[in-house]
Parts: sequence; C-alpha cells; structure tokens
Amino acid sequence: MPTAASTPGPSTASATPGSSSAGANPEASAAGLPHGAPELEAKLPTTFHGQPLFTLSFGPSELADSPAGPSFAAIDTGSSLSSVKTMLGGRAVTRIKSPEGNALGDAWVDAIDDVMYGVQSKDEALAAEVIALLP
Repeated sequence: MPTAASTPGPSTASATPGSSSAGANPEASAAGLPHGAPELEAKLPTTFHGQPLFTLSFGPSELADSPAGPSFAAIDTGSSLSSVKTMLGGRAVTRIKSPEGNALGDAWVDAIDDVMYGVQSKDEALAAEVIALLP
C-alpha cells in the first residue's frame, strides 16, 4: 500500500470490501503493494462484516506506477473512463466507473486535506458502509 518519505506527499488509502483478492490472509494477498503511509493505514478498519480488509497507501509517483495509475490518468486526459460527483455513506465522493471486465468494480474516492481515501467494490451498499468507517 515502498518506504515513506520524511515529508510524505499526498497519499491514497484504500480499504477494499469483500474483494476476492483479499482472501483469508490479507497480509499475504497485499504482499508487494505499497505501504507508504503506515501511520494512516493504522487508522483504517482491518475487518468488515467479519472479513479481513487489506489496505494500501502511496504517494503520487507510486500511484502513477500502480495498476490504478492508468485509471486516474485517464480521468485527466478525458478518455473513456467516467467519473461523477455523488454521495456515498454520507460523504461527497467521486465515483470512478470501472472499465468493462474489471473484477473489483467501481471506485469511490474522497479527498480530505492532502489524503485521498478510496473504496473499490462491485457492491455499492457495501462500499457505502466501508467509506462511512474511514477517518
């Protein structure tokens, strides 16, 4: 979710509800994912409905190099990904529609100060419950 810089830039924190990639052992599934802001990750829920969640965090360069990078870049360049401002779990968020065939579903992101929080799920009701738990 790379090492943290002494003065971290904007970070993204993500909790993924009900993701099949989280599996029974989120630590093993999350191996190799960036954890650039462990102090932020410590504030996030670790379970949801009795199931483990995995978290990740990264700054701008790690985001650009991550699998999510093209999705965020596509928004800036106006490609076929769509985003819309909406409410989810009592928060004003941006919903990023996932491309066809994406197994994880849509992403909902919310920026507070220099931190962007995101939840990705095929189930909007579950995503609403999780995003309401975020700081």
